[in-house]
Amino acid sequence: MTSKEKRCIGGYASGIEDNCVVIEKTKLSFHGELEDCKCALLTNGYLDSIRQKLQNVRHIESGVEVVGTNLAVFDLLDHVEEIRNPDGYALEFRNNKNLNRIRMNELRILDGKQEDVLFENDHFIEEIHGNSESLSDFLHLESVARVSHKKEECSPEFVKIITSEASEYGWDLYALIVSCAVLAVIVTVQTFYLLKGKGKIRKNKMRSKGRKKHKKGRGNSERSEKDEE
Repeated sequence: MTSKEKRCIGGYASGIEDNCVVIEKTKLSFHGELEDCKCALLTNGYLDSIRQKLQNVRHIESGVEVVGTNLAVFDLLDHVEEIRNPDGYALEFRNNKNLNRIRMNELRILDGKQEDVLFENDHFIEEIHGNSESLSDFLHLESVARVSHKKEECSPEFVKIITSEASEYGWDLYALIVSCAVLAVIVTVQTFYLLKGKGKIRKNKMRSKGRKKHKKGRGNSERSEKDEE
């Protein structure tokens, strides 16, 4: 990040200046239709204008909140590389009725004050138990947060989940931790067998080369014996 990159104060996404690279001082907010407030509905045309407005943003220093939208896929920050918030959650998803995907493929740093991500009464949490793509998005956020904090193991500390029924909280959190741990085991096993397979291939190649050298040496020896005769 250079000093010449344009820095802008956060706020509602629709009001952000064009060509910003860094969003600072205030949360970047995406608000949609809520039952108890008269907010603008995020229509396709509105989304396109926001997407174009935010296309150069790479760093967000005061967090992001996505509240009460009708979005199924949140991909408006797919190009952002860093989201921090020293005063709270780096990412907040609250009361999004249809959310099932969170695409942040370029994200490399996710760093909040305590937990990095908040889900409050958000549909996305329901999706991750039966939707493999939703689970993959969630685990991507976890892995980015883990790397940001230089942790080697999956941890529930990166996320806080609040649901309308208190009894669901423990189950949701437990399921997420287990999912993360299972994925880590699968990746470890796959890596082990991959390396093991490569080792076998390398050994076979070395043995093959050894046999060829042995045959070549024996052939040369036989020729020299014939020459002497």
